[in-house]
Amino acid sequence: MSLRDNKNKVLPGGSEAIQETNSKHNHGWRRIVRNFTPAWFSVNMGTGITSILLNTLPYNGRWLYWISVVIFALNVLLFIIFLTITILRYVLYPKIFYLMVTHPTQSLFLGTFPMGLATIINMICYVCVPAWGDWTVYFAWGLWIADVVVSVMTCFGMPFIMMTQMADIELQTMGAAWLLPIVSCVVAAASGGIIAEILPNAQYALGTIVVSYVLWGVGVPLAMMVIVIYLMRLMLYKLPAKAVIVSTFLPLGPLGQGGFGIQKLGMAAQKVFPLTGTLRSGSGDTFYDIGFLIGLLLWSFGCLWLFFAVAAIIRSKKFPFNLGWWAFTFPLGVFTTCTNQLGREMPSRFFRVLGTILSVCVLLLWILVSLFTLKGVFNRSLFVAPCLGDLQESAIDPQNKGGDYYNLGTYHRPINTTVSDAQLWFDRGLQWSYSFNHEEGARCFKTAAESDPNCAMAYWGLAYALGPNYNKAWSRFDQGDLDETVETASVALKLAQELSQKSEKAPIEYALIKALAARFPVKGMPLDLNALNHAYVNEMRSVYTLSPDDPDVVALFTEALMCTRPRDLWNVKTGEPAGCTVEARQALEPAMARKGGMEHPAFCHLYIHLMEMSPFPEIALKAADSLRRVVPDGSHLLHMASHIDIACGDYRGALMANDAAILADNKFFAREHSSVMYTMYRAHNAYAKSYAAIMLGNFTEAHSAARVIGEILTPSLLSVTSPPLADWAEAYLGVLPHVLVRFGRWNDILQLDLPEDTTLLCSTVAMVYYAKGIALSVLGRIEEAQQILLQFRAAHAAVPASRLGSLPSREIDVLQVAAAMLEGELEYRKGRYLLAFSSLRKAVELEDALPYADPPAWIQPSRHALGALLLEQNHVAEAEIVFREDLGLKPGFPRRRARLNNVWGLHGLYECFVRSGKEPEALFIRTQRDLAMASADIPVTAACFCRLSNSVDEAGCCRQ
Repeated sequence: MSLRDNKNKVLPGGSEAIQETNSKHNHGWRRIVRNFTPAWFSVNMGTGITSILLNTLPYNGRWLYWISVVIFALNVLLFIIFLTITILRYVLYPKIFYLMVTHPTQSLFLGTFPMGLATIINMICYVCVPAWGDWTVYFAWGLWIADVVVSVMTCFGMPFIMMTQMADIELQTMGAAWLLPIVSCVVAAASGGIIAEILPNAQYALGTIVVSYVLWGVGVPLAMMVIVIYLMRLMLYKLPAKAVIVSTFLPLGPLGQGGFGIQKLGMAAQKVFPLTGTLRSGSGDTFYDIGFLIGLLLWSFGCLWLFFAVAAIIRSKKFPFNLGWWAFTFPLGVFTTCTNQLGREMPSRFFRVLGTILSVCVLLLWILVSLFTLKGVFNRSLFVAPCLGDLQESAIDPQNKGGDYYNLGTYHRPINTTVSDAQLWFDRGLQWSYSFNHEEGARCFKTAAESDPNCAMAYWGLAYALGPNYNKAWSRFDQGDLDETVETASVALKLAQELSQKSEKAPIEYALIKALAARFPVKGMPLDLNALNHAYVNEMRSVYTLSPDDPDVVALFTEALMCTRPRDLWNVKTGEPAGCTVEARQALEPAMARKGGMEHPAFCHLYIHLMEMSPFPEIALKAADSLRRVVPDGSHLLHMASHIDIACGDYRGALMANDAAILADNKFFAREHSSVMYTMYRAHNAYAKSYAAIMLGNFTEAHSAARVIGEILTPSLLSVTSPPLADWAEAYLGVLPHVLVRFGRWNDILQLDLPEDTTLLCSTVAMVYYAKGIALSVLGRIEEAQQILLQFRAAHAAVPASRLGSLPSREIDVLQVAAAMLEGELEYRKGRYLLAFSSLRKAVELEDALPYADPPAWIQPSRHALGALLLEQNHVAEAEIVFREDLGLKPGFPRRRARLNNVWGLHGLYECFVRSGKEPEALFIRTQRDLAMASADIPVTAACFCRLSNSVDEAGCCRQ
């Protein structure tokens, strides 16, 4: 099969149709125009300052003058070209302007336009005015006025837009580019000083000087404030990423240009003030002297910052080229102009020599950066505009009715593509996949491939999203699902391998693609799914050895290890880790400790799964806290924090985490996506919320969440057979009977109706019978309860072995707990206490034998009923042991079988201590119980409402 055939198979409509669809915007001159950002005017800044330095070099020559003129002419030509393309961009694509202005990074580069123009104005004064006379002075002055207007709009407007229109900005994400719109006023002020010296009309010159001082007074203080904040950011969060490390030079801009500008304004004031009679006699000299002093001070601060910037570059060693490299030229260039000006005014050979050396450095940097820029122009890798993502999504994604995409955080993995939309949709696909919305991830990866059919990693992503994961192992694929997945993924991976082999730019991409291929079966070979998991681990181990510092390699390797034993990473009984768990921790924990590690969406997610079964899940609390914010619209990641909350007994935190997840789900499903698997995650979030509310004693929240599950898991949805949704999710509907039993709503239980389709909803039928049997037993209607027990047994027998409870428990095993509970309750009401307690103890044993799940497959602990009824029969000592186990307070009892801090267990243990006269222990546990009761919305008077007698006398030993 050819490369073209593979593309046609993987991408809907075929690659040629996609090429034709996207060619209008993503190919040819239109792609250049759409992706032409304001950052290109930084080329004018760097080129312009180079021409100025050569023209004003302390040790100059005629040949240098003509070189400066040539570079000046080139700069004018580039400026005209850039301005023309910019105008075309916003005429052809007017929606882009708003997206650009409100983009947190691209909008800052609006300041490069007036600063690039200012370098041309300065060279007109240096070259054209001496050659062509006064008319060019006024021409330059007119350009300067226009430049001032744009500079003021940029300097005043952009900070305000950042305050009002942009998303919340954290200090860690701040960059030196914040200076760009501000420095435009400083640059305009310096140009004003140059023009004022040559204006024939003294009054015009005076007005220019006054305006320029105002501009300087606006720009320099504000820039100094930003520099202080930026220094704090560097101190707290260390150097920026290598991709933007060159930006550390930017603070030299306001320092150098501010120092140069204030000197030029002082010189202009010295000349113009006597001519216009401004202020008192000699005031021009005072302005000149002050200008020189301030210029020297700013230059001194610039020396310090130059050291910081150069040291940062040396420490970073290699860093990728982008348009940000022009930050080498202009900031260092204006610092050099300040150096040269100090040398002329003092006069000082030291400053003149230093200025000459720095000028040569700027020239060399300009040549180097220009060559890299030309290369980027020819291969079109520099024509990238991230702000187009919001525009692109509304065109590609018809479901995106609001025009705003989901907030998936800031994580970004650069891939080998020159199409910005492909990069954008790849990032989204990876973020969704890390958030376990693999269906949406696959759609995003497909869109990335549609945007750039030659992007190898887009096809890798598609295969990755379609394949198995921690919650959907190979064993969970039905035959139709397996066949379709393997076919699509295999074609995508073959295409990815062919494309990546043609590129030598990204060897790690080829390694990832090759490794993922080992995860899928080969046609004609014996099918051993477990062997595929281990083959993938071996391949990823090799990739990890090759690139251990690559965060995504670490995440993928860790996930591969965990998928060899999903939900079996620790022995819950002994607390011992599996071998893959040890290796996964050795890879993941150092990566999380690195800078930015806790912000990686996969790291914290995987770490919670890795540690939730351990005897010390609290180790993952920081990871849980990170997940509460790292992907704001990724509901599963918001929910994942509750795994650790529950493990640590923080049920309020778990309730709030799942509340946030439910809100994110509502936002996602409002756009009518057909994410079948993610619908089950949605139900799971409500299930987890209901469980947390049950453990808090909060009926309102538990009941409302249970109702939400019924609204999500409709019979029509559960009728989907591939994947078999009823087998995977129908048991969640049993939470409503659980809630009613937990809170003793006996009459409400008796009003419950059986579902119409008793075959499809068979486990729900069994749970309704269970709840009715409990209610009738407690109400003393023994004969009716006996009949319900028989109906429950028949319903239990009708549940297929394929039906799951809370993954990975089988529902038939979960219902064994229900059977023992119901039998025990019924025997208790008959007065046969020995049989009753035997059945309830059996329920506890069966519950403990269920595989680990979060939330537990049996969400009302059997120990609560056993302990409460033991107390009612005055078996206080045994009840105390039962409640100690329930709360994880019995030495040797497995930590992850306990339900720490739950209000029911705390009340039961407190009652045991009071009734046995253990006053110190009662006082100790009472505070915990009272804190837990604060979240309950009903009076908790016993560990289980199946107990009818009064609980501990609150006026007893602990009440004074």
